[in-house]
Amino acid sequence: MVDTLFWHNSEVSGVMPCPTSRGCVQLVLSAGAVERQQDDASGRSTESGFLAPLVLMFEQAQLTGPIGDCLGSMAHGELRLRSEDARAQSCVTLPWHCDQALILQLQFRNGSTLQIEAASARCVPTDDARFRVSYAC
Repeated sequence: MVDTLFWHNSEVSGVMPCPTSRGCVQLVLSAGAVERQQDDASGRSTESGFLAPLVLMFEQAQLTGPIGDCLGSMAHGELRLRSEDARAQSCVTLPWHCDQALILQLQFRNGSTLQIEAASARCVPTDDARFRVSYAC
């Protein structure tokens, strides 16, 4: 099973300091837009849905934007590594570990934009995270 987290359509419930580490920021997703691929007897299947809750941790992070307004559904997101040949990424495979400097720019449906610059980042779903299939047309 492989879960791919997309920034577009994910929902943010909070942006806050990490309780355990100074300079760390948590981006809490109440619903992470996920595409789940599974291999079974009939072959490979893909389902779209939401994984919740998810917490993304950004080390040595700097935030730019109106943090209090950066809640709810995301319209667009772009992740760029701080290397010369880095391309924008609209998704990451879970669990996600990035040991490079990065910039994540998120645009919300309410018009707000949040930029997170960090030295590293990670998102490891916990046992509490549950996948719900999307029945959207």
